[in-house]
Amino acid sequence: MKELRAFITKLREEYGVPYPVSGQYLLTAPSDAFVQRVEWADDVAVAWRPHDEPKSEVRIRPDVRFGRPGASVAEVADDFDLTVRDVRWAVSYENAVRAA
Repeated sequence: MKELRAFITKLREEYGVPYPVSGQYLLTAPSDAFVQRVEWADDVAVAWRPHDEPKSEVRIRPDVRFGRPGASVAEVADDFDLTVRDVRWAVSYENAVRAA
């Protein structure tokens, strides 16, 4: 979202219009890939899937914070109403990002 907002701000400044992307029907491939990973509710971005794997359950949600340090996988799953599988997927994603 941060990157998208910066892009829109730049377009506003460059073209002098308040809504530079309204009415647009074509996105570049990287923009389309980003938009496809965003979850929308009433035209508001509510979550983002950081990994490009469509089956990934990992989501970044501004209304959900991190779990307690040292909590078990089962506790985290319970705290956030997730399955243990979802938590393990998120942990493996986080570990892969750190390794890269």
